[in-house]
Amino acid sequence: MKETYKYDEKGNKIEENHYEPSTLYNIQYVYDKNGNWIKSTFSNNGVATSISIREIEYYTKDAYSIC
Repeated sequence: MKETYKYDEKGNKIEENHYEPSTLYNIQYVYDKNGNWIKSTFSNNGVATSISIREIEYYTKDAYSIC
């Protein structure tokens, strides 16, 4: 099996390909401004078979202030 990877300018993996004799598995990632992946798409021979979406809630330091 052969594998290839692509990265964006921030070093985040944006695509990976897994080649088998008759099949290409592909995973693509989308990242938020904090560098966490929020969407991944899994494809089998060019057909999307699974999409995962993550919703991440971020808190500021002020959210933990004690009055």
